[in-house]
Amino acid sequence: MFTTRASDVLVAGAGPVGLMAALVLAKRGAAVQILDEERRPGAQSYALTLHPGRLQILDRVGLLAEC
Repeated sequence: MFTTRASDVLVAGAGPVGLMAALVLAKRGAAVQILDEERRPGAQSYALTLHPGRLQILDRVGLLAEC
């Protein structure tokens, strides 16, 4: 039922900040594990649009090319 995985970083929460932190850390080679209170995916995505400010942030951390 439970698996054990070695992680460098544990991110608490799969909201926008937690997911961004996990992406940036993983991009830099860290083994990341995300824990979230919900046991299932959300019913809908609120990240359907990327606003200009968000695009600038993704560009600064090297993730824009992957969008």
